[in-house]
Amino acid sequence: FYTIGPTPFLGTRLVLSPPMMIKTRLQIQRKKSVYKGTFDAFRQVIRHEGFRALYKGFLVNTVGLLAGQAYITTYEVTRQHSVQYVGETWRNFVAGAAASTIAQSIIVPVDVVSQILMIQGQTTGETKAKPKVLSTQTLVRNLYQAEGVRGLYRGFFASLATFVPNNAIWWMCYGHLTDRVTEVAPSGTPVQAVQAVCGGTSGLIGVLTTNPLDVVRTRLQVEGGKSMFSAASGLWAEEGHGFLYKGVTARILASVPSSMMIIICYETVKRLSVREDVVL
Repeated sequence: FYTIGPTPFLGTRLVLSPPMMIKTRLQIQRKKSVYKGTFDAFRQVIRHEGFRALYKGFLVNTVGLLAGQAYITTYEVTRQHSVQYVGETWRNFVAGAAASTIAQSIIVPVDVVSQILMIQGQTTGETKAKPKVLSTQTLVRNLYQAEGVRGLYRGFFASLATFVPNNAIWWMCYGHLTDRVTEVAPSGTPVQAVQAVCGGTSGLIGVLTTNPLDVVRTRLQVEGGKSMFSAASGLWAEEGHGFLYKGVTARILASVPSSMMIIICYETVKRLSVREDVVL
């Protein structure tokens, strides 16, 4: 699993990096000061910054593959050891929450740096001066000099508040939906089709339930701030209830396809990695 797994997951990140970059910019902007929406953001970025701009922060983001391996390990171990305590649905919930908690301790610095890289060089047709762009090395050094290690862990608790429930809900929904869809699917339906439908639906549910937290998390990690409450209060003062679903379309464009692709890759790689001599 550890040798085969990273390859398809890297491919998934490559495909879905652009909508995540757009999502970050939409969540950071004040109201609609730069972009009118998701598709306008895509159009403007490509027009004024070039197609490559959609992959800002991508190389840094690939470090997150390490967190992915820790995530899957924690998920599987937790499911295995909780079998005697809770039912299948809640096993998935608990395992997803535990896996996300471990993964965030690794991924938060990656998110902080990659998201700042994503918004660098932002320009429109009205911009005359070329925005200053820092290299990854300079950015990390400046963060560390200004804030120490805490600078690299901006929004850590906001990340936990966002991704722990998001992943817990995702795995709980996926397990439940897989059972229900398998029961009603026509005979001969490919298992990958069931996995894709259930994974995509679970991703959509996760996005819709946690997007407000994700907006707060992104603001804290990119701009800094004292707390989730202060960030949320500032967002509410600026935009009212509209801030709750900033960037939600771009996040859906990233999360639903990624959920479909990742779960198919995960289930396939897991099946290929199982040793026949140890299968019960």
